[in-house]
Amino acid sequence: MLSKLMRSQDYDGQLVYRHVLPAVRASPEPLVPPFSPELADAFHRLGITDLWAHQREAIDLLRSGYNTVITTPTASGKSLCYNGPVYEHLLANRDARALYLFPTKALAYDQAQKLTQLDLFGRVPHATYDGDTHRDERSAIRRAARIVLTNPDMLHVSILHNHALWSHFFRNLSYIVVDEAHAYRGIFGTHVSSIFRRLTRWCEHYGSTPQWVVTSATVGNPVEFVGKLTKQTVIHVNGGDAPRGRRVFAMWNPPVTKGATPKRRGAGGEAATLAAALVKQDARTIVFTRARRSTELLYKAWVSMVSATINGEALAERITPYRAGYTKEQRRDIEQRLFSGELMGVVATSALELGVDIGSLDAAVISGYPGTIASTWQQSGRAGRRETESLTILVASDNPLDQFLMRHPSYLFETGVENAVINPDNPHVVGAHICCAADEGLLGQEQIIRMFGERAEYAIGLLEKSGALRFDGHFYRYIGPPRACDQFSIRSADGTLYAVLTSDGATIGTVEGHRVNEELFVGAFYYHQGIAYEVVTLDRTKRQATVARANRDYITNARSTGSIDVIETQGSKEVGETIVYFGLVKVKRRVTGYEKRGLGSDDPPEVVELDMPETEFVTTAVWYPVTPDTERTLGMLGADLPGTVHAAEHAAIGILPLFALCDRNDIGGVSTPYHAHVGGPAVFVHDAVPMGVGIAEAGFRVAREWLGATASLISGCPCESGCPACIQSPKCGNNNAPLDKAGAAVLLKRQFVVTTND
Repeated sequence: MLSKLMRSQDYDGQLVYRHVLPAVRASPEPLVPPFSPELADAFHRLGITDLWAHQREAIDLLRSGYNTVITTPTASGKSLCYNGPVYEHLLANRDARALYLFPTKALAYDQAQKLTQLDLFGRVPHATYDGDTHRDERSAIRRAARIVLTNPDMLHVSILHNHALWSHFFRNLSYIVVDEAHAYRGIFGTHVSSIFRRLTRWCEHYGSTPQWVVTSATVGNPVEFVGKLTKQTVIHVNGGDAPRGRRVFAMWNPPVTKGATPKRRGAGGEAATLAAALVKQDARTIVFTRARRSTELLYKAWVSMVSATINGEALAERITPYRAGYTKEQRRDIEQRLFSGELMGVVATSALELGVDIGSLDAAVISGYPGTIASTWQQSGRAGRRETESLTILVASDNPLDQFLMRHPSYLFETGVENAVINPDNPHVVGAHICCAADEGLLGQEQIIRMFGERAEYAIGLLEKSGALRFDGHFYRYIGPPRACDQFSIRSADGTLYAVLTSDGATIGTVEGHRVNEELFVGAFYYHQGIAYEVVTLDRTKRQATVARANRDYITNARSTGSIDVIETQGSKEVGETIVYFGLVKVKRRVTGYEKRGLGSDDPPEVVELDMPETEFVTTAVWYPVTPDTERTLGMLGADLPGTVHAAEHAAIGILPLFALCDRNDIGGVSTPYHAHVGGPAVFVHDAVPMGVGIAEAGFRVAREWLGATASLISGCPCESGCPACIQSPKCGNNNAPLDKAGAAVLLKRQFVVTTND
């Protein structure tokens, strides 16, 4: 497949690196004692006749009563690791129950289909319990289902709030299975960690001590991460021994376009070109993008390219987009058409990165580095199976992280996956869940501390001041609006979601509250299923934006200004020739306007001013000063100091995801030629959510490696004065001005590219 792509007329030296991952062969291992004949026959009907080493190890540990975390690549048989011992126990104990938790409804639905195929003559009835479950069915599920499949959202807003109705289920709960746990990082994972503490409370209350079984894609710190997530001690099982076919991995850098301002061809257009060529070669292809809007735009380009070829219209009908925000019926129809082979191509966000069974695909095209090595391997693993060869093409965007990898491709294959980061002590998150716990049942102070940790006292103080919590001398009582669980979203940094409505009132999507000013300002363009809409109104009281169909396709990007105040320094250490600090900061930001550019146009953008309220939040940050010696050197060289620190900030933000399991949108930054707290020029990089989720702290821990790599990024970029591959940021609120690449290179090299013993 790859050789044909390189012979096409669009090829211009894009292939910068080719890596072959040889097939992995494995021999089955016996399970002693084996499963009962009844259970073994059920697995045989599903085609499962052998066990791999990691499956046998996991089953042995679970049989022995240990909490277990299993990290495995895609399609490595992880569900058998827990289904085997769970069914074995439930068949032997007729009152026993199991709770299966998945990060998405699609995953729960997929696993429910597989459990139905086990067909154990109704002895282990299972049911999916989520927002799509009809209310008339819920009572029967609570009463009869022995395996309940759900998600953290439903656990949060329904099951825990109505725990008394689930008392029989909790009393007999033997297993809690947490599938695809790597999805629970960042703010979502921080919320889920508190939900799991509330779950443990009611298990203890009703007298059960269930085993925890956690599965995940590979992460760098599985035991530490799962310990923070579940508050349980776990044993790690590595599933790296699973068999797989030969994989070819290509690093593909779009060519530089000719023009007044040279830049690389867009990753989306390049990925669409590759995908069109692949499906024309009869290769079933999945394309991954990083955002909903990118999914819609790439889908339009892909279909257009395929339709323009001979007999291409019929093939174009076998290509579809897939992303969060689609209805349940739309998602399941696409999943089934993929599994059956009806579809030849799909372009998706990370919504299809997780383990929904979509059958055998031949190729995966990744449009822009996903942000983490872990996600890269997850997306690559969606193509190919045990016996078949597959192709993965990583198409680079013109940003610092992608271009660093194109210049250092071995980094991707020689570096272990990142650590997963959450912050279970985030007081805003903990406070919201203390309210939920108090709403579910009276809470004593010692119980709160035991559930949520010592730092919960700070959250209690905030709640008492706000009037949401009151102490009656014995217990804390929730006195806020009805149903504390309905007052915030567990998937949003600030707990709020804004609905996106068409003129006829239909909801076509949601946007997190902390992104509203940047994404739903009046005049912003919003894309849904390839259709462009323009935001007409934004109602902050109702938390909704109204959009109208647009006549043309535009891209809009917000412009903003910001500042940062240091509240508390919590750590410091010598790194190179300076001191790097970590602590609490207050970030202030105001959207001042936006740029509007025709889709695919190189014309200068239209700039529109806006009058929007300032937002502020407290979070965690890592920062460093520009030393007096470096500042003098920069002055002697005639460097622009504001442009120097601004460029260093952009580059540091762009490359931090290599060192922390995060997305670039999870972090922000501020740079200034003079900061009062620092007493001089300084560069700040901060978590983009209130009180942080541990990303800045992770950067602080690996500051030498991170900032050294930032220096390498800038000095190694061949551009003259700065480009999107090194110091320009598409998210910059100041329109990437001022920027001084040469000054940033001097700053970073002088302060961080040294050998020290710190």
